[in-house]
This record gives sequence, C-alpha cells and structure tokens, in this order.
Amino acid sequence: MNDYQDDRPRGFLQDEQGSWSTARVLLVVELVYLWVLALLATFLPGTEVPGEVWALHGSLVIALIAWAGGPRAMQYLGPQVAGVAQGIAGAVRERLRGTDRFQKDDERG
Repeated sequence: MNDYQDDRPRGFLQDEQGSWSTARVLLVVELVYLWVLALLATFLPGTEVPGEVWALHGSLVIALIAWAGGPRAMQYLGPQVAGVAQGIAGAVRERLRGTDRFQKDDERG
C-alpha cells in the first residue's frame, strides 16, 4: 500500500486525502441556507427576497462548485460554469439597469 491509498471510508465532505474539504463544507452550508431562505420566502406572507440576492447566492454556489470540483473537473466544466456565471451577471445587470431614466426624468429641474 502506498501513501496515496488508504482504506478509511471517506464522506462527501472529505477530500481524497481524508481531510475536511473547506469548499465542500461551505457548499453544503450555502445550499442549506438557500433551502431555508426559499422555504421562508415561499411560505411566510410578506417575505420577499430581491432578485439580486438570488443572483448573488447563485453566483456563490457556482463558485463553490467550481472550487470543490478542483482543477481536473474545471478542465471540462469551466466553459459551462463561465456561461452560467455570465448569464447570472447579465440578469443582474438588466435588473439593476431597470426602466428609470434618472438623467432625463430628474424631478429637481
């Protein structure tokens, strides 16, 4: 048996060497947080989560997935992750741009 193999069972939150993976732990924490946020926004009356918050958390989940996947996974998933991140950024940009023409519709003058 060499140094790279051992017979210890590894869980999802551990890396190939048996250590806790920070990326995987943060990903699980973020996903649990999002599930709780989605349930609260769905079932509590008067609770509304802005679209920018969903976009921010979506970007964070994508970044954590890329980090947890490592460089070998990113070789294949990198272009797809970049496309999804561009889509989220474009949606946020359009939402923030809005319909307000503040330079032409200024009420002060």
